Amino acid sequence: MPFLCEFKENNQKLGEEFLIKIAASFTHCAEKDRFIAHASAVFVNNFSYYLAKQGLALAKSRNLPLEIFKPLIEHSYANLLIEKDLQTGPARRNDLETIAKHQALLPLEYKELYEVLTKHITATFNP
Repeated sequence: MPFLCEFKENNQKLGEEFLIKIAASFTHCAEKDRFIAHASAVFVNNFSYYLAKQGLALAKSRNLPLEIFKPLIEHSYANLLIEKDLQTGPARRNDLETIAKHQALLPLEYKELYEVLTKHITATFNP
């Protein structure tokens, strides 16, 4: 687990020595950067986990086998660190027909989330 460290001037050497001693990976950063890193982690982990679980619950509600999503999940997360735009999907393509079909089929509790994310992706890639 990497550490983001903000050492006070008189504690930097002691802190670094301790982290090296325990073989910890660490990076120096300012307090604001630590908080941005945490907010980024919430997007990467907490929000994406929630979204993935919602998608799997939707599939499960229709008795679809969850194993069919394993390659997609693995591929999607493997692509995250590639510094290239790999966004796909109907919002990315501005495929309004498919978006409308999805919205017509989605249960109410999924529609708002679908609409918000679609709006953000569409605005990003189809300004």
